[in-house]
Amino acid sequence: MVHRLEYGFVEATAVSAHELDATSLADIKDILKHEYPDAKSYHINTRIDAALVGGVRVELPDQQLDLTLRRKLSTFKRLTMQGKE
Repeated sequence: MVHRLEYGFVEATAVSAHELDATSLADIKDILKHEYPDAKSYHINTRIDAALVGGVRVELPDQQLDLTLRRKLSTFKRLTMQGKE
C-alpha cells in the first residue's frame, strides 16, 4: 500500500464500533486531503470493530490516527496521573 501512496493514491481504513455515516466519511476524507494535498485520489475502506467503545481509528500504510474513546481516556488518565507518582 505504501507503493500506491507514492503514486498519489491514498487508501485508508476507518475502523469504528458502528457503521460510519456519510458525514463522518466526508470528514475523514477532508483530513486525508489536508494531510496529502497532492494526492490524485482518496479511498476509504471501513471496518467494524465491536471492541471499540466509540470514536474512529484511521489506518494508513505508514501511520495511524487514533480518535477512539479508549485512546482519549488513556491520554486523559496519563495526563491526570503525571506528577502523582
